[in-house]
Amino acid sequence: KGRLPLVGKIARILFVGGGGSGKSRIINRVLTPLLKTFYGSKGLMSEAASNKAARGVGGITLHAANKLLGSSSLMTVHLRTKPRQQAAMNRFGLLGAKLFDEVSQINSKLFHADAYCTAVARSEKDGVHAERYADLEQTWGALPIVGVGGDELQLPPVPLQAGLFAPIEGTSHEQKTAVKILNTFTHVYRLTTAMRFQDDVLVKILQTMRCKGGQDLLRSEWDALMNTEIDGPDCPKLVGTDLYYESAYEWSIVTMAQA
Repeated sequence: KGRLPLVGKIARILFVGGGGSGKSRIINRVLTPLLKTFYGSKGLMSEAASNKAARGVGGITLHAANKLLGSSSLMTVHLRTKPRQQAAMNRFGLLGAKLFDEVSQINSKLFHADAYCTAVARSEKDGVHAERYADLEQTWGALPIVGVGGDELQLPPVPLQAGLFAPIEGTSHEQKTAVKILNTFTHVYRLTTAMRFQDDVLVKILQTMRCKGGQDLLRSEWDALMNTEIDGPDCPKLVGTDLYYESAYEWSIVTMAQA
């Protein structure tokens, strides 16, 4: 099979939308098989801020992708490739595309670190100028395809001022550069239909939640929402759920390593 060249920007794609609108499905069912067809099985890397989100798109966390620890400094001067990172960084040279999910949850400095480290790792390729990693044509080391999906109204990093959608006045060079890189994306799409949800009342509640400036729920909608409450271990809604389990850390714990 012929493969597309691994250097030379083709597209920077941002797609946003509410829960259930199909963002992860587009990554899993459309973009992933398409990009692996044209760039090979090692030609695509999918990433997300948290392990849960990364598993949802068959990817890894941004920390793992860049061999960073929770204690690693995200300042540019400290991001130079270290010997223990070199083998992992070599795979960036095989990439033709990167996909990111849950962009609202990504710390700006971590997003910057990913773009910077990828550019540096690909700097020996013809046409790659790592020092210009924030310029549109050179982002991620002139990687052909970069796609970013998410919902700007979902959970931000902790602290929320570290997010890619937060104001940048008075912030670090790394945060400003990360926002600049995201602002260069050339193709932006908003997904507006909640494809996952079939309940009309739930769809209406979700639409109301997204109204700019806020909007009251109808009494019937509020009643329907309150009817989902579990009011004790003997609640009839729990019948048949004896073997259900889920473990979840507080969001502040999940994201503190990104600070």
